[in-house]
Amino acid sequence: MTDIRIVRDYPHPPAKVWRALTDPALIALWAMRPEGFAAVVGNRSRFVAKPQRGWRGFVECEVLEVRERELLRYSWIGNEGEDARRPLLAELDAEGALRPGSALSVRFPATPANGGT
Repeated sequence: MTDIRIVRDYPHPPAKVWRALTDPALIALWAMRPEGFAAVVGNRSRFVAKPQRGWRGFVECEVLEVRERELLRYSWIGNEGEDARRPLLAELDAEGALRPGSALSVRFPATPANGGT
């Protein structure tokens, strides 16, 4: 199994990038609309968008690990009938940024599904 990893540098301090990852009002500005999300281990929530053909319009999430301003790991299920939660890991690194600011790394395993990934 291969991990998909996306790394971005932002010209903002880790506290500001962390808020964008964990504040429901800010999440809704760049991702799906969260319902009931809190960056607390055990929190179960949904991220909601417009349903599309082959997708019900929301993902169910559970927060698995939190290290304030450092790491957010949660699992998600995107479609009814999926029996496995897919993990997602977001890590912040002020030291790893190419310029003053924060490096954000998002990683999740690519899982074969229906003959594809």
